[in-house]
Amino acid sequence: MRQPKEMRRVYSEFLAEVGQENSKIAAVEADLSSSMSTNNLKATIGDRYINVGIMEQEMIGVAAGLSLMGYKPYVHTFGPFASRRVYDQVFLSLNYAQLNATVVGSDADVTAEMNGGTHMPFEELGLMRLIPKATVYEVGDDIQFRTVLDQTLDSTGFNYIRTIRKAPTCAIYECGEDFSKGYCVLREGQDATIIASGIMVEQALLAADTLAEKGLSVQGAGY
Repeated sequence: MRQPKEMRRVYSEFLAEVGQENSKIAAVEADLSSSMSTNNLKATIGDRYINVGIMEQEMIGVAAGLSLMGYKPYVHTFGPFASRRVYDQVFLSLNYAQLNATVVGSDADVTAEMNGGTHMPFEELGLMRLIPKATVYEVGDDIQFRTVLDQTLDSTGFNYIRTIRKAPTCAIYECGEDFSKGYCVLREGQDATIIASGIMVEQALLAADTLAEKGLSVQGAGY
């Protein structure tokens, strides 16, 4: 089985690659460049890399301004700060204004590890799904993350991507996987279906293995 790449590397390499090809790609950070491996983007895309410091609401305002000027901003901070802290700005300045922007919330859920409960958002997917016409993703591994990022290049409107920062414990998807339906059937089965997203896809497949040992045929689907 292939070794999955760190999710933060996927993000930084995506921005470096498309940022060199497209002069309208911009990256906006809130003082988490080293955490997300985007600290080398200044040398790659120049002034289109913007670190606003620990001012998340201002970061969304900057993204809105960039979008109004014809840029396609990619905005990153930790999950709770990409959702709860900036919810009004995202709702009005980006989505209500029908601007094009992608916000990436990293270290979601329990993957914040030693950062503690203040950095563990459990509800931000629910919050973002309440925003009319927003497109919300939760990615499970590096292949899915890169595929979703590529999809946002041609999309319009507001996107929110929930991800971990480091490498997932196992590779789930393969290159060329079709995510156009919004889900993938990872395992066929007749007795039951387990549906999961993000870090829980791996756990769902492990649960299917356990049930298979008990004679049950379980279908697994990842979102």
